[in-house]
Amino acid sequence: MPLITISRRIGSGGEVIAAKAAEALNLKLYDDLKLQHTAIGMGLRREDLKSLNEKVPGFFDRLWSRKPQSYLSIMESVVYKVAQEGKGIILGHGSQFLLRDFGCAFHVYIHATGPSRTRCIMETKGISQEAAEKLIAKKDHEQIGFFRYAFHMDWNDPSHYDLIINTEKLGIGAAAKMIVDTAGSDTLQECSLTAVEAMERLSLKKGWKRRYRKWSSIRICSTLKFPGRESFT
Repeated sequence: MPLITISRRIGSGGEVIAAKAAEALNLKLYDDLKLQHTAIGMGLRREDLKSLNEKVPGFFDRLWSRKPQSYLSIMESVVYKVAQEGKGIILGHGSQFLLRDFGCAFHVYIHATGPSRTRCIMETKGISQEAAEKLIAKKDHEQIGFFRYAFHMDWNDPSHYDLIINTEKLGIGAAAKMIVDTAGSDTLQECSLTAVEAMERLSLKKGWKRRYRKWSSIRICSTLKFPGRESFT
């Protein structure tokens, strides 16, 4: 059974499709909540995970607290950790980029046009068309900006994906079935022991970097002095 990543935009139905495919394939679904639980199980604090989303970090976050690097290390460590299972469905969180060098990972992108996404958001959230369009524009901007910042890659480049599904034409059920049918193909590789061991090393490496940055930032703050101000201790 392959390791599957599913990328989607808000309003495309990606979350529902991922859940249906995971149930049909009897695979674990690593959505946002599951990934956060995994991170906590790895020893991360809940406070560190409050911003575990796909947004480009702000200027002051980059300048002062090193949150972008810490966040990326957390995300990378967690994705590699769950990928060690060698099977499952990972929803978002840059998994299509983090696992791009592993031949056993099967990358799916869920697509839908703007009008279709707007209708979906209006129905699910009970908001006006104008509000739905603004929400979509905001989320798209944040998501695209995040991936450019984090991976220096274009989210929309089709070469990042093995299967692109248009839910406007196929619908949710058919989209999930397509993933299930493709996952059963003999041409898809299973993750080898070598690949799993490589993921384990990457998870440990990213976790070590996160701890080192945190320790370094504490030392810097403890010795930093400003003219006319007391030292931070």
